[in-house]
Amino acid sequence: MEFSYTKKLGYGRNNRFDPLIPIKVIGQDEFEVYCLVDSGSPCNLFSTEIAEAAGIDLTGATLVGEVHAGGKKQPGYMLDVAMEFLGKQWTASVVFYEHNEDNNLLGGESFFQYFDVHFRYYERKFDILPVPDTQWQE
Repeated sequence: MEFSYTKKLGYGRNNRFDPLIPIKVIGQDEFEVYCLVDSGSPCNLFSTEIAEAAGIDLTGATLVGEVHAGGKKQPGYMLDVAMEFLGKQWTASVVFYEHNEDNNLLGGESFFQYFDVHFRYYERKFDILPVPDTQWQE
């Protein structure tokens, strides 16, 4: 499926274009959040506000060290979370952290192993397709 980059006001008040997509995060409730598809991120990185909105209890999450965001260091807590995109559902690790000034990130093994992504920044477009042989959840 083809998506367009989203125009945002970037640093220094210049325009920037980001590959954002809507992901459904599933806990006790379902919550849709726009996330940056980030091939440079080693993991999914979400604000704790997303966990709260989806009814995800972070009590059993594993402390994985510090997250560097917005010029601050803060603890990150990893937990496996159910997600849905393009009608496909999977469970992946997400690192949650308290303060998120920018975007929630999709990256690394927790997103790119499930979806084939082709960026065409020169057109401000990108394509995402589910990986065909993945064991999807029902």
